[in-house]
Amino acid sequence: DFFARVLRIDFAPHSHHMDAVRAEFFTSVGALKPSVGTVPMVSTVTGHLLVGQMADTMYWWRNIRDAVQFEQGARETLRLGGNIFVEIGPHTNLSPLVSSVAADRGQQATIVPSLKRGEPSERAMMTGLATLYVSGVEPKWEAVHGESVQRIDLPAYPWDKKPYWIESEESRAA
Repeated sequence: DFFARVLRIDFAPHSHHMDAVRAEFFTSVGALKPSVGTVPMVSTVTGHLLVGQMADTMYWWRNIRDAVQFEQGARETLRLGGNIFVEIGPHTNLSPLVSSVAADRGQQATIVPSLKRGEPSERAMMTGLATLYVSGVEPKWEAVHGESVQRIDLPAYPWDKKPYWIESEESRAA
C-alpha cells in the first residue's frame, strides 16, 4: 500500500552517491545569506514550513543529499490550509502522491502540472494557467499577454443567439 514510481534518471539524487560532488557544491555556491521570505513555503527537506533564514548553503546541500520529505511536506501544506499544488517539472511524477495524501486526509486538492510528457509545452502551461484561474487564483495577466493587452468583460449571453431584450425585425413588424 505504498506509492512508488520508477524515475528514469542516470544518477542517484538524495543519497550517499551525491557525496562525490559535495566539495564542488560548497565551492560553487559559497556562503548563502538567506533572508526572511515573503511567500510561505513548506520544505521537502524538513517536511515543515521553511523560515527564509534557514535556506542557507547547508540547507540546499541537504536538499541534494538527504531523503526527500515530500509526503510530509504535502501533509503539512494541507494541514496549513493549502489546497492548490503546482508541480514544476517535465512530467507529472509527484501529482499522484499529492492526490493520495489529500485523499488519505479526506481533503480536496487541485493539482496542476506545469508540463506533461507528450503534450506541447505551451498547451500544458496554458491549461495549467486556466486550471489555476478557475480555482480562484488571479494571474498577473500582463505577464501572460504583455502590458498592452486590455481585459474586457464578455456578455453574459450565448454568442450564437440574440439576447431576449433585443427585438428582431420580425417582432417589431408584428
